[in-house]
Amino acid sequence: MLAANQTIELKRASIRIQGETPLLCKTLRPMGRDRWGFTTDGIFSALMTVAGHPLRGLVAIEGAGLVEICADDPTLRTDWVSDPAQQTVARHEFFPWEMLIRLRYDAARIKLDDLVSLFERAGFQVGLGSHRPACSGSFGTFTVRNVMDLSDAGREAQTQQSLRWPDEQRKMAR
Repeated sequence: MLAANQTIELKRASIRIQGETPLLCKTLRPMGRDRWGFTTDGIFSALMTVAGHPLRGLVAIEGAGLVEICADDPTLRTDWVSDPAQQTVARHEFFPWEMLIRLRYDAARIKLDDLVSLFERAGFQVGLGSHRPACSGSFGTFTVRNVMDLSDAGREAQTQQSLRWPDEQRKMAR
């Protein structure tokens, strides 16, 4: 239980996740020319699933509702779905893919190492997108590739540049 006078210790961090399996999305969310986004709610939901307790008020994912999917343009795939309608469903597939997730968190109540552990568990147990492990599938799994503590404002400007998906990597992934 928190004391009413406990102060909030807001910190910022960036966590880069890398897909281990293709990311399947029913709906694409454009973020500009040749840029696609994944909902911050979907990422937060994956964290909540593994946390076992509410994270609201402890962690906020930045990005105006979307986090960029760092990947080449998706391919369209059609899968047979064994739901009651027995139908085929078109989904967009990204692979290889990465996301750079920027967070604000209350370090007085949750540590960065604990957040990283939640992301690792979410990547293995829950996944993101369609047909993920939480929905009896095998797609959308990921691992944490890089973590940066951005609490030091002086370092933030320097790390913003280094955390972008380099054009060279984008070309090599094709």
